[in-house]
Amino acid sequence: MLCFLDGQPSLRLLSKEGKARAGLGVFEGGPQLVFYDEKGRNRGGIVLPADGDPALTFWGREGEASAQLFLQDGEPRLGLMDTDGKCRAWLRLRGGEPELVLCGAEGNSGAWLTGKPTLLLGGREEARALLGVIEG
Repeated sequence: MLCFLDGQPSLRLLSKEGKARAGLGVFEGGPQLVFYDEKGRNRGGIVLPADGDPALTFWGREGEASAQLFLQDGEPRLGLMDTDGKCRAWLRLRGGEPELVLCGAEGNSGAWLTGKPTLLLGGREEARALLGVIEG
C-alpha cells in the first residue's frame, strides 16, 4: 500500500489480514525501513538520516527502544536500554579507543572501562575510584 505519513511518501507491506508488517519511507530526510509485529507495534528498524549516520534499532514488546546500533561521528556505538527506555550500557569507540559504559537506573555512569586500560567508577564528572596503568 502506498501512502503518505507526515507528508512523506511511504510504502507499507500488509499481511493477508491487512495489518502493516513492514514499511519503507523517508525519515529526517533519509530512507527508513521499519518492521512491525502482529499487533502493529514497531519492533525493528533501519534509518539513514540526511546527516548520514545510520542506525539499527530494536523495540521491546511495549514499544520502548531496547537496543540500538548506530554510528556517531563515523564511530560505531551499541546501546542497551531498560524497559523505561533509559540507556543502561554502551559499547563504543571514541577516538578509535574502545569504551564500555554501565549506567545506573538514573542514567548516570556507574562504571567506565576504556582500552587505555582504565576503569573508572562513578562516572567522568563524579569519579569515586580510578584504576589505570601508569605509562612510562
